[in-house]
Amino acid sequence: MANNAQFNKSNWTNGMETCAKQYLPSAKGGIANPTTVASNSVLTTTINAAFKFKGNGPLDISLPFGQQVLNSSTAAATTISIGESWLSGAIGATGYASGVHPTITYKLVNSGVAQTLIGCDLIASQF
Repeated sequence: MANNAQFNKSNWTNGMETCAKQYLPSAKGGIANPTTVASNSVLTTTINAAFKFKGNGPLDISLPFGQQVLNSSTAAATTISIGESWLSGAIGATGYASGVHPTITYKLVNSGVAQTLIGCDLIASQF
C-alpha cells in the first residue's frame, strides 16, 4: 500500500512559475508625479512590458503593500481607483525576436472631483 502522505514531486507544479510580474516605479510606468485626473473621468496609460509577458488579455495591476493613491496637495486618500488593465502582445514571434515589447494598458478611474496625485509605484501581474 502506498503512503498517501508522501510528496510526489512529479505531480507537483509551482503556480508562480507561470506568473509574469513587473514592478512599475512611478517614474517608469507607475503613476507619475504629478498626475492629474479630471473629475468623474478615466485616465488611460500605456507602457512597455517586460518580454516575460506573453499573449493578449487581462492583467492585474495593484499597489505595493502599504501604498495608496494620495492627493499631492493634501497627502490625503483620493477617489481614484485602478480600473481595468490588459496586455497587448499581438506582435507574434517575429516581434519578440526583433525587440518589440508587448504593452500594458491600465486605467485610473476618478469618481469625484479633479485630483492631482503623488507619484505611486504599481505592480503588474499576468497569471
